[in-house]
Amino acid sequence: MDQSFSQLLTITWLTVINARQWNQFEVIWNVPSEQCMKRWKEKERPENYGILVNEGHKFRGDIIVTLYEKQFGLYPYYRDFSDLTSAVNGGIPQ
Repeated sequence: MDQSFSQLLTITWLTVINARQWNQFEVIWNVPSEQCMKRWKEKERPENYGILVNEGHKFRGDIIVTLYEKQFGLYPYYRDFSDLTSAVNGGIPQ
């Protein structure tokens, strides 16, 4: 009886601990809303709801940056994933 209870307690504890971890995720706002904030003085802001936003609502900022091949620089990628000879700058996709 004691062994069954301790097993049940262990399973319950592990389930609760893992369920808390499964429910945790971050939402990141990657929309260039800087102009909207300036123009319309929006009071509803994504950060009011726990959403991570670049400082000043900029498209490229301190939280997230989207890398574009022609704008950013020389980061590695493949032109064609089915052709290993199409590697550019080392060919390891980001």
